[in-house]
This record gives sequence, structure tokens and C-alpha cells, in this order.
Amino acid sequence: MFTCVLSYIVLGTVFKWQVYATLLPIIAGVSLASLKELSFTWKALYGAVTSNVAFASRAVLSKATMDKPVGENMGAPNLYGMLTIIATILSIPFGLYYEGPLFAEQWAKSTAVVGAPWLIKNMALDGFYYYAYNEVAFITLNQVAPVTHSIANTFKRVAIILATVLVFGNKLTTLGAIGSGIAVAGTLAYSLAKQKFS
Repeated sequence: MFTCVLSYIVLGTVFKWQVYATLLPIIAGVSLASLKELSFTWKALYGAVTSNVAFASRAVLSKATMDKPVGENMGAPNLYGMLTIIATILSIPFGLYYEGPLFAEQWAKSTAVVGAPWLIKNMALDGFYYYAYNEVAFITLNQVAPVTHSIANTFKRVAIILATVLVFGNKLTTLGAIGSGIAVAGTLAYSLAKQKFS
């Protein structure tokens, strides 16, 4: 929903109401599939909303930048690289302030359990995979509308839930199965509606 609003404000993108209506089953399905316990905190809600607004803003503003040349060799992969460098530089002071004093103690605890080589290797791999995942997402965003990109990201949550069932043997609750089915059907409906009412 945030992506739809920001796409309208920043890019002037407007779809037919039928396309927007298909977002409701996606949202409802992912909500049902993700519902495992009935606990609620305002802090978690604020964090989730902030994360969604940030994701939508990044997608829409990046798409706006991708539509016009911003420099030589500044395609989607390089744009993501530059955003990552800027974000790292801006985050370092906060990281040092909030996490810096605890770093040595936590590093010693972690390396005592798994060893420094294992921890360094897995941190490097984790960073590489996360960067590669986001760079592929930016390349994809360059090819599709921000709302489509957001729906793919939302659908990813359902795919992860289903993957944990297959790979780790997690039990899929009835509510989770129904929610996953509704989200998949909503995603299909979005694709068909966008194609029909483009």
C-alpha cells in the first residue's frame, strides 16, 4: 500500500481500481500465513511500518532515478552499489555509538563458541549473499513497476514460509496454508489484472 501511494506521489503511476483491489487478498493472505501467535506490541508495529515505508521509499525513489540518466555507467547494479556505500557511511556512527562499546565482549563470546575463522567466513558469506540478493532485486526493479516489485517481495514471505516447511519440516498450520493460498491467488489476480487493465 505504501508503494502504491508513493508511486502515485513520486512517479504519477495510477492503476485501475481492479488492480488495486487485488492487493487486498495478498495483504490478507500474507497476514494470515505470518500469524503464529496473538501477541502484539506497539514497538513491533512501529518497526514494521517504518520498515515498510523505508522499503517502499527506496524502491520508488530508486525507480525514479533509474528512469533518467544520472551518470556514466550508473545502471541498476551500480546504483545499488552507490546506495550501499552511502548507507554504510551514514550507519557507521550510529553503529559505533550504540554497538561499539559491546563489540569486543560479544566478539569474544561468539568466537569462544564457534571460533574466529568460522565466524569471519560466515559473516563474509552472509554479507555477500545479502548484497547479491539486493542487487538482483535492483536489477529486477529496473525492469518492473515498483508496485510489482513490492508484490514480489511480499510473495517472497510466503515462499520462505513454504520453504521452511519443505526444508526444515516446520509444520504449516491450517491458517498458514489458507493464508498462503490466498496470497498466491492474490498475486495471480494482480498479474492478470495488471495485464488486462494496463
